[in-house]
This record gives sequence, structure tokens and C-alpha cells, in this order.
Amino acid sequence: MSRTERRPEDDPRFQRVRASLIEAVTALAAEKPSEDISVSELTARAGISRTTFYKHADSPSQFLAGYLIEQIRPVMEPMTTLLEVESQDYLLRWRDIMIALLEHVHENPNIYSHVFIGEGESVVLSILTRYFEHVYAGYVEDFAAHVGDESATELWKAMATSQQVHNLIAIIGSWLRTGMVDSPEVVVSTYMSLAPPWQLAKFSPTGRTSLRRNRVVASLLEGISNDDDGHL
Repeated sequence: MSRTERRPEDDPRFQRVRASLIEAVTALAAEKPSEDISVSELTARAGISRTTFYKHADSPSQFLAGYLIEQIRPVMEPMTTLLEVESQDYLLRWRDIMIALLEHVHENPNIYSHVFIGEGESVVLSILTRYFEHVYAGYVEDFAAHVGDESATELWKAMATSQQVHNLIAIIGSWLRTGMVDSPEVVVSTYMSLAPPWQLAKFSPTGRTSLRRNRVVASLLEGISNDDDGHL
């Protein structure tokens, strides 16, 4: 009979140290950007050694980003399967996810202000962006599988994924810059007035949708296509 291998994360001491680190890093990250938090400062606040810290992360920024993603994941992961449940109310479920994410940001305004609107390049934001890319790639693939009138090309999916990631960063950043005076519901409603048409698509009873373009866009694209045909 083989013994089950025990993971370090299952050790009570590991969990206690991690809890101390979370308390310390969130307190410090509310005061200043994580890039300005030294390992010595963090370990002193957490009451642990540097050697112990490096068993958990390579830097304070990496540790903070990992913790934030853990908090965000239960909210964001359903985004990748929105259309697998019931396509008819997918926008309502999308709206609920966005509101829940903004409520999480609202609970940690100082931390997220340093991440999204601080000066210089945020390491935490870079890590969060990669996570958002993963989530939205799944969301776009899920949507593309329901397109009926034409195929969503790889280029379309790549653009749509990048679009969603940058839109999310803009939503959170704009909300923080305006003092978070509007409710998450208002923020989401405001975004929906600016959202790309495909994201607001309606679905048929069979769960299919279209990438139909309005006449102005269709005419523009036709003109570009004709112009390309006349040039090498």
C-alpha cells in the first residue's frame, strides 16, 4: 500500500506562515506599491525569516498577485463557460460576474489603486493581465463555438481576447480614477453602453448567434476589401 504524498501546502505551519504573509503583504500593499515593499520589510512585518518567505514566493509582488488571483478566481472562472449553461441569459450572468469582481475591488481600494493607477509599471498588474488573458481566451472560445453565420477566425479570437482584457483593465482603472463614487451596477451599465457589438449579441433558442455587422461597418469593410484587391 503506497503512502499518499503530502504537499507542503497541507502542513499546518506552512498555512500559518502563509496567513501571516497575507496579512502583512495586504497591509503594506494598501500603503504603497508592492514594488516598493522589500522582502526584509515584509518578513519583519510577518515575523518570519527570508528563507521561509522564499518557500512561498520569489518577491512580494509575486506573492500579492498570487493572493489576489486566488480571491478573483472563484468570481472570474465561470466567465469561461457562460454559454454552456443557458445562452439566453448569458448577458445577465456576465453582468453578475462583473459586479462581483468590482465588489471585490471595492473591498480593497487602496491595494487596487496602487496596482491599476500607480506610477510606473506594476508587476502585479502584469501577472493579473496574464490571468485575465487565460480567462478571456476561454470566454471567447466559448462564444466563438456558438457563432452560426460565419466562422470566428483565429485572428478574430485573438483580437477579441485582447479587447476584453484591455476593457476590463480600463473599467477598473477608470472606476478607481473617478473615486469609485458610482456603484458596481452603474459601472457595468456604463461599460455596456460602450461594449463591442458582438458581446451584446442575442442568441437563438438553439444557442446560436451571429457576427452580423451594421451597414456602415459592412460598407467600410467592403471598401477596404475592394481597395486591397487592386493592389499588390
